[in-house]
Amino acid sequence: MSNDQYVQNHYNKIADNYGLRGDSTLRDPHLRDVEIDFIIGSIIQFISENGYYPKFLDAGCGNGHTLACIKEAFPEMEVYGFEYNQKLLKLAQSRNLSGTEIFFHDIRETFPQDDFDMILTERVIVNLHSRKQQLRAFKNIHSALKEQGEYILIESFQQSLDELNAMIQENAQELVVPSKHNFYLKLGTWHNMKKLGFELMPGPFPENQLSTYFVLTRVFHPMIRGKDEKRLNNRLIKFFTQGLSPDSGDYSPIKLQILKKIS
Repeated sequence: MSNDQYVQNHYNKIADNYGLRGDSTLRDPHLRDVEIDFIIGSIIQFISENGYYPKFLDAGCGNGHTLACIKEAFPEMEVYGFEYNQKLLKLAQSRNLSGTEIFFHDIRETFPQDDFDMILTERVIVNLHSRKQQLRAFKNIHSALKEQGEYILIESFQQSLDELNAMIQENAQELVVPSKHNFYLKLGTWHNMKKLGFELMPGPFPENQLSTYFVLTRVFHPMIRGKDEKRLNNRLIKFFTQGLSPDSGDYSPIKLQILKKIS
């Protein structure tokens, strides 16, 4: 079975089992909430700096949960989404979001050039199983953005996972292994983004906003919870999450970035 077929089979099962649920592709509600907050905050930041609503594209929109959150926050904004998996696409379209166009597309194929003010990928590039395919997707995103347009990148990076696993190993815990349908980004990704003409911009909060949370849920909690406790977090973890600085260290594989097209 090819990597493409494996990824498609995985998301077919996700569509069948989770439907329109918000935890469709990410079963940790805290991670999903932080991602949504970052996206909404990035749009607010764009509006504040530019004085108008961006023409927005969710590239790889899944079942449309994020699109629904965006439309709830900005009902007047022009919003688009595309999805490659047919089952997830039908779910997203079934939401019938007003002022929103959702269509089939493969991020590895070009889409309209110089057309969007903001483009989002939310754990989408990691589904492409070669560096060449990932770079092609980044090139397509760059081409589709207007000059000074912004790319909201929410993707997983291997180096940060390695940092997390080094801490886990020091504490004799079970290592975190990426899901088989994922191919995490490398540090060299940033070099390629600069070559394409992207510049890293300040976001509504730091790119490593989830670092402390990953330490709490992947290192600390497994050391103290009982064998039958399967939840990623409980009241104790929520207490520490609220009380500690969220961006200590570089232990979150998931990065939250805004990249501006400058050339």
